Amino acid sequence: MKKLLLILMLLPTFLVAQFKIDTLKAEGSFSKVYDVQLSKEQLHQKSLEWIAITFKDSNEVIKLNTEDKVICKGFFNVDIISMGYKFKHKVYNIVEVAFKENKYKLDFHSFVVHASVQGTSFETPYSQYVSCLNKESYINYLNLLMVDNPTNGLVSDKRVKKIYTKILSNPKLIDENMAKGVVFEKQYTSQIKNNVENLADDLNKYIMKKSSEEW
Repeated sequence: MKKLLLILMLLPTFLVAQFKIDTLKAEGSFSKVYDVQLSKEQLHQKSLEWIAITFKDSNEVIKLNTEDKVICKGFFNVDIISMGYKFKHKVYNIVEVAFKENKYKLDFHSFVVHASVQGTSFETPYSQYVSCLNKESYINYLNLLMVDNPTNGLVSDKRVKKIYTKILSNPKLIDENMAKGVVFEKQYTSQIKNNVENLADDLNKYIMKKSSEEW
């Protein structure tokens, strides 16, 4: 009985968390707090090790490294179906791991889809797809896109402004484009959620894994 209680004490506990969508802000995020029987220093070290293993070049991806928090630029691949074809896109995101004694907090946010069309690479914030779930957010986002060309030169600023002005002036076009965007939003959201939850589980398993000094 005592052994069972000891095992239960050593197992991690965590607040219920999930990948959340805020349709008004057009954002997606994940946050989770774990209670573990490890010191702040141990959690910091293990998190750095996991980042190096998971994202390969830790010197490149780490943006902040203090005794209280590590922030890095993570990434994973997703497969998107469009017009009957499968396209592999890379999704970049911000990963934050904060530490306290016997506790750490993990956050994923600021997702950006990186794609290539006809040899030209460009990035699309995941929030663009989330905005399709709410008309007010979608209209606000289109107004922003007219100022900040999202195509990385693939389409001229003048052409982009003309396209979005036409959409904004026609309620039917707004509804049609939102419907098309929702198709992609569902694909991205499903795969981003799965990847983030898998990464969160992987970090927790690594943190809970016993260190071995034996070679």
